[in-house]
Amino acid sequence: MKFQNNLSPKLFVKVFYLIIGSFLLFSNCNPEDDPFDIAGDVIPVETLPNEGSEDPINNTISCNIKTTCLISVNQIGYGDVNITNDDDGNMYVEFKLDNGLSFKDLYLVVGNQYKEIPRYNNGRGAVTEFPYQHHFTNTDISTYSFKIEVGDEDKCYVLSANAIVEDQSGNDISVWAGCSAKAENTDAFYINKNIENGLYIGYCYKGCESIDFTFAWEDLTDDDPTYTNDLDYNDLVIQAEINESYRNADEVEGISMVFWAKARGASYDSKFMVDIPIKGRSDISIKTFSAFGELLSTVQDSEDGTVTLTIYPDTKFALPVNGLGTTSTSNTDTTKDANGMPPCLVTSMKVVVNIDINDPTQNIRDVDLTQPYDPYIIVDNGVTSPYELHIFDITGTNTFHRNGIVYPNGIIVPNDWGWPLEYNRIYSIYPDFPNGEWYTNIAVDAKGYFDVILFGPPCEP
Repeated sequence: MKFQNNLSPKLFVKVFYLIIGSFLLFSNCNPEDDPFDIAGDVIPVETLPNEGSEDPINNTISCNIKTTCLISVNQIGYGDVNITNDDDGNMYVEFKLDNGLSFKDLYLVVGNQYKEIPRYNNGRGAVTEFPYQHHFTNTDISTYSFKIEVGDEDKCYVLSANAIVEDQSGNDISVWAGCSAKAENTDAFYINKNIENGLYIGYCYKGCESIDFTFAWEDLTDDDPTYTNDLDYNDLVIQAEINESYRNADEVEGISMVFWAKARGASYDSKFMVDIPIKGRSDISIKTFSAFGELLSTVQDSEDGTVTLTIYPDTKFALPVNGLGTTSTSNTDTTKDANGMPPCLVTSMKVVVNIDINDPTQNIRDVDLTQPYDPYIIVDNGVTSPYELHIFDITGTNTFHRNGIVYPNGIIVPNDWGWPLEYNRIYSIYPDFPNGEWYTNIAVDAKGYFDVILFGPPCEP
């Protein structure tokens, strides 16, 4: 059948454009094309119990303080944000404005990864969708704090916060938490490559109890003709908290330990082990948690005599690669990418060990059992034959030679220690190494050692 067009040319054109316009109108209603719909890859953030306060943070109960900026799109500072935590699983986020400014609205999100920050399809931070909000009726408030129950796991978080503040002339100013590239300290990262669209920062919860021990290794020996030892002592870095419980003052009836794998600057793979010379029978529980606090495995065992613990059976698995300038390192390479962004921070898996000793009378502290017992690594991947490397100050074994000087392969420091970054020799940072308490003396203006601010937010799983 032949189509007959009985419309006049002008009316036909009007009808044509009406049809096209209707098509465009309805096609733009597709939620996926709406620039102000929440982006499809945003993971809903878990809202944690929280409470707000106009009182300043009580620093007597908190630790691990991080301070960042409150800045506007034109890089002008309007105050500070202090983030801290206590030992009971609470994170505090305190906003403090400069003189003459007051809050009107506050928006905050705390998540485990970047994709939990609400944002629109157009890339802007969706601040009105942030789970923590406070809208002020009193216009004189210049300090406000959120207390958020994150739990006492040593985990890293991403935070994004926006505030609408009023100046003395009654003008509203939008400010974001984070010191960006033009500010004093660079610790903020863009939600959409533009400060106007939002910033986010990283923060790691850390218990107020200090680290009891840090172990570090150089994993090459004199027998390896392929490589020359670079003396940066970051091939593996482990941190530990160790507690003993006693009966009759000095009879050890229980041991609890927590381990974190913090850095790996090695091409060889290894296992991290601990031998504990317990006498008699003991019952052992080992729980391994992911970087985000998820329980990965539980092992129950019993032993008669010395207990050999495999804490990290594969250190490359425990610490995935995050180096941009290297191909096999974790938290030892701070090379920035083409956009000037530092590498993400690998958050450690955590291993919790509990040991119940059946006969405490045979296990006297500092006689039969001396902390930190015998931690060591087995270098077992990439080498011809696996070999063990113990801590020299504990066992008196495992050394290598460099320029006529004898150095230990394994070292121990009794605190939270900043390990050398890639290609930085340890004595350039700690000039007394390896003599005496060398770790207490750091070189003037020392550079090239670990600091959390040299890294970006936690790496996503």
